[in-house]
Amino acid sequence: FALRYFKDAPPVFQRLFLESSDSSLVRYGRKRMKLRDLMEAAYRFLQQNQPKFSKLWDWSMCAPLLRSHDTLVRWYTANCLALVTQMNDEHKSNFLKKVLSSEELLHFRVKLDFTFDQLFKKILFLCFLGFFWYHLVLVESTCSNLQSLALAVASQNPVLLEGPIGCGKTALVEYLAAVTGRGKPPAILKVQLGDQTDSKMLLGMYRCTDVPGEFIWQPGTLTQAVSNGYWILLEDIDYAPLDVISVLIPLLENGELLIPGRGDYIKAASGFQFFATRSYKSRLYSSGSGWYRQQNTCAALLDKHWTKIKVDNMSRAELKEVLQSKYQNQGVVTDRLLDIYCQLTGDKHQIADDVELDSRAEEKRPCLEGRGLSLR
Repeated sequence: FALRYFKDAPPVFQRLFLESSDSSLVRYGRKRMKLRDLMEAAYRFLQQNQPKFSKLWDWSMCAPLLRSHDTLVRWYTANCLALVTQMNDEHKSNFLKKVLSSEELLHFRVKLDFTFDQLFKKILFLCFLGFFWYHLVLVESTCSNLQSLALAVASQNPVLLEGPIGCGKTALVEYLAAVTGRGKPPAILKVQLGDQTDSKMLLGMYRCTDVPGEFIWQPGTLTQAVSNGYWILLEDIDYAPLDVISVLIPLLENGELLIPGRGDYIKAASGFQFFATRSYKSRLYSSGSGWYRQQNTCAALLDKHWTKIKVDNMSRAELKEVLQSKYQNQGVVTDRLLDIYCQLTGDKHQIADDVELDSRAEEKRPCLEGRGLSLR
């Protein structure tokens, strides 16, 4: 119907120019709101049938709207012109950066490109189709954490997930990766960091070949992710040594990876996303004077670069919901299993009334060497 109507009728955005010869009048008051709506309509028409509408209308008269005081008018106009000229993703990104500020781009990318309701409808739909190698029960806290994670990924910021051991930090990243079609390596790469991890493991090294005296460059996990636009997850970032931290700093600051042995700078490819996890209740170690927690001050050098997401233990009610969802025929013993588990783990799955009660419970909790008992 729209194609038949506009075959003889003028374009939607031309209506305002026909009303007044002074284009500045359309930027203010009720007419500005009308132009905003009309440019949105033009953008929707282009999205539905780009080949037809790009040829049907004269889009050159929209170019002055790129200087509009209304950010929404500029946003819709820029996207319309990008569709009409068939810009690729890189050219479109550079074009939008010239029309809108970085803060405006971030706002529109989150608010207009997708909504959380749409995202989670797709997640649930794919989950019911059984596309995932594991089933994640979407309790209330899990959905909230996924929303925060999706927002950070949409902002293209490096993400640090902090929380107790076994609270589901890695599972959140794996689930979002599966939803976005990155469920298997090399689309998403995972590295478990430790005291023995060095920068060569992440960057790469030269290795010998079958030919005597010949060496070839073998890129590391981080180098592969940065070069090819993969997602990478570094687990237990607080155990990373200083040489690993020194490699990550320029990557988080400038989006560039320095390979010291080769003198190369690798610009992060489109699609690259950096995740890390940190357990703020980490392992306990014994000494002659008592118990202490090992701290790594090197990882603190990266704190200002992260978008941090706090992931907490599920409540007892959510644990029960998970058990009932995954083991429906075990409903008789569910409460008893939870009672035993909570006795072994203390009150970390209880909702504390206030911080003081929670801190007292932490002091009374028994100290065990090694990793604490968790949902794993």
